[in-house]
Amino acid sequence: MKLMQKGQSMVEFAVIFPFFMFLIMSLAYFGLAFADYLQLNNIARSSAREALNYTNISAEDNKKKSNGQLNNELKSNYNKVKEKYSKQKLISDMYSWGDKSSKYDITYDKSNENVTVTIKAPLNKDTNSLPAIMDRLANSNVSDSGTFDINIKYTMYSGSTK
Repeated sequence: MKLMQKGQSMVEFAVIFPFFMFLIMSLAYFGLAFADYLQLNNIARSSAREALNYTNISAEDNKKKSNGQLNNELKSNYNKVKEKYSKQKLISDMYSWGDKSSKYDITYDKSNENVTVTIKAPLNKDTNSLPAIMDRLANSNVSDSGTFDINIKYTMYSGSTK
């Protein structure tokens, strides 16, 4: 009777083990995706802060320069900020960042002097990571579903009162 019980525990282990491994791997991939989200959120916040500093410096010269010169200067400074942060690597290769598939915009709202940073990092479809596989399975008939993409919009308020 004891020999049959050993076989039973081996069968139970064989049935439970794949689910357990799926749970562990899912937790690991969720952790990596969350780390990428936090890193992109930090990039958005830092670039908005730097862009606002350029905006405040340029706003002081607003009276001296024409509107076109001021806009060109801001675009040039914003491109420097975008270039600096686009080169940063993410922790995992699950998301595309710094290439043509990702979107990274810095805009300045003149009415309230706020800077908005918008980031979109799509899921890297070329990898065989668990989220990419799940996205392909869930949206097999949709070529670019965007289900697991990271979208961040961060607004840095100038704090000036008019």
